[in-house]
Amino acid sequence: MQDEARHVTFGRMALREYYPQLTMPSVASARNSWSRRSTLCATASNQAEVWMRSGLPVDKLMEYAYNSGSMQSFRSRLFTRIVPILKEIGLFGPKVQKALGDMGVMEYAKIVINQLIATT
Repeated sequence: MQDEARHVTFGRMALREYYPQLTMPSVASARNSWSRRSTLCATASNQAEVWMRSGLPVDKLMEYAYNSGSMQSFRSRLFTRIVPILKEIGLFGPKVQKALGDMGVMEYAKIVINQLIATT
């Protein structure tokens, strides 16, 4: 998680000055990309493909994994930084907000990223 936090922080530093210079179509494209990536981040560890290939009940196991304490902790630690940074750098459009809302991580948009970084 520390390694991922460094990646997110580097992206924040690099992109917060880059995105305001983009054209509106480029910003829209970046927002679409981030809504897909956010969904992939949230589901990356659900192991659905493994369960499907092994013949196990995929839906039940995905629900179990999604609601497990370890996955809740993973999503919390990951999106505590990603959500406020997406907001800060200007990629908090409707599609991104919908994707984050569908994942149940929109409450992290209230975080002031500078304060979070100062305390970690």
